[in-house]
Amino acid sequence: KSDRENILSTYDRFIMFGPPILDELSWFVPDFDREKIALIPNSIPEVSSRPLKKEKRILWVGRLDHEQKRAELILPLWQKVSQALPDWKLDVVGDGPLLPELKQQAARENLPRIDFHGRQVPDDYYRRAAIFFMTSAFEGFPNTLVEAQSFGAIPVVFDSYPVARWIVKDGESGFLIAPFDVDAMAERIVTLANDPGQSKCAEGALESARRFHVDRVGEMWRHLFEEALAGSSDRRDSSVSARS
Repeated sequence: KSDRENILSTYDRFIMFGPPILDELSWFVPDFDREKIALIPNSIPEVSSRPLKKEKRILWVGRLDHEQKRAELILPLWQKVSQALPDWKLDVVGDGPLLPELKQQAARENLPRIDFHGRQVPDDYYRRAAIFFMTSAFEGFPNTLVEAQSFGAIPVVFDSYPVARWIVKDGESGFLIAPFDVDAMAERIVTLANDPGQSKCAEGALESARRFHVDRVGEMWRHLFEEALAGSSDRRDSSVSARS
């Protein structure tokens, strides 16, 4: 048996982030027991009640690496966007192996209006950013994406992993871009920045984020534990009856 098959056969419940992950699990374990799977996403502590007043800022948050986050795409994208949006700024929040190289490249190419903030609590950056973009090749559950939505920062992300299109409804709560098409992502960001009706998409982002509020997710966990405890009690009662 594979490790995944052993886990599924050993434990009463197997927690996964959401429905799109079931397709991946089916690929690895085609005959898994659906009754053992509980779908519970990560949670966020709060969601803004309404769209916030935003600055002309675009935001990227994450670990600055190549394999997962594809952070090397940030600067080529900003080169295109900065020319079309001369009064907008880019904030890059995060640390990682590519940070020194990206700083050097930005200076060498004289890229304007870009700030590297290192590793920070990103809430204030979400709060002021109008647009949030992700360049990731893959994610399990992208916390930064939901966090950005919770502050009404409109996400523009590569449609490169199943959960992306579960969290982002294209054109409603953000925008999905064909994987690694930097030109298309830059074009979407420029169009969005120039859209006076972008608050509608910001409202969609907030509504999407509310699905992951800690109160809702906490209820999922409570229901799971109650169900598990009831099942454990039933098994004990069955065992006692069998011995009797």
